[in-house]
Amino acid sequence: MRLPIRAKVFLTLLLACVLVVGGTGAFVHWSLERGLMELADARDSRRIEEIAERLVAIHARDGSWDQLAKDSRIWISALLGHEPGERADRGGPRRGHLPPWLRRGAMESGEWPPLPPIERREHEGRPVPLELRLMLLDATGKPIYARESLLPGARRYPLEQDGQTVGALALLPGQALRDLPELELQSRQWGRLWVIALGMVAISAALAYPLS
Repeated sequence: MRLPIRAKVFLTLLLACVLVVGGTGAFVHWSLERGLMELADARDSRRIEEIAERLVAIHARDGSWDQLAKDSRIWISALLGHEPGERADRGGPRRGHLPPWLRRGAMESGEWPPLPPIERREHEGRPVPLELRLMLLDATGKPIYARESLLPGARRYPLEQDGQTVGALALLPGQALRDLPELELQSRQWGRLWVIALGMVAISAALAYPLS
């Protein structure tokens, strides 16, 4: 069965509209996801810089990492954003102010990072917080709060005091995008985009029919 010329013209115009709308939607989705990835990287970099500044201030105050190595509460305070001086007056962060992954006995083993909360989150498909993926090394690369087995795959950020390297932060790889609250916004926008695309296709069909 041969289609009439009018039907062929109509289908050609409709197909062209569908390709344009589909291509535009795919580009918007790619651009939004890329933007969120860049936002996640920038946010994590800013948080790492803030933690690094607190750690350098602790090293400058104590003159070494010895006090921090002896008291894990100082390390936790630096990760969570407490001022270094709070350690002496309040004994570090209070239990009620700790995140859930740290309140569940994360430091009972005395090793960092604590594997149970990491393994539990990975098993449940949830993102691992940045704080759980950070490790601390001294100037020679010796672990202070780190596991030797995890270091080969970690990205290192040097800690410098007065132009001299006093240590390094090692960051385990993680899926930063899944940790973004903006990801839910992306999902909603993508659903709305499909509704708009279907509406545009319907309008295109309505315009293409008389033109054909």
